[in-house]
Amino acid sequence: MKSFAERLREDRRLVILRLLSETRGFTLNSSQVQMGLEMVSVPCTRADVIEDLRFLANNGLIRMTPVPGIENLYGVVRPGPGISNPPGGGIYRGVPIYGGGGLVRARIARL
Repeated sequence: MKSFAERLREDRRLVILRLLSETRGFTLNSSQVQMGLEMVSVPCTRADVIEDLRFLANNGLIRMTPVPGIENLYGVVRPGPGISNPPGGGIYRGVPIYGGGGLVRARIARL
């Protein structure tokens, strides 16, 4: 059984993907991501945001590049038109499954 902290991390990651897919050009910076999470009442610290962005980047769901000259600020790009269609069409551990009508919490990817 997953802990509350694990479920919260997974939900944050999904919200990040949703924010990016609803943003013109699928691009934000890490500060805007944190602000977006706070606007939808998803509690997080700056470290949480950076950790989740790295997780998503390591799994090929986003591209993350440091902004030159500004410590701990990253440009974040979501390749593709939406989160219901991730690269490779796969399911990723640590990201809840998204259905066309909303979140599907019934199952989390098992690799």
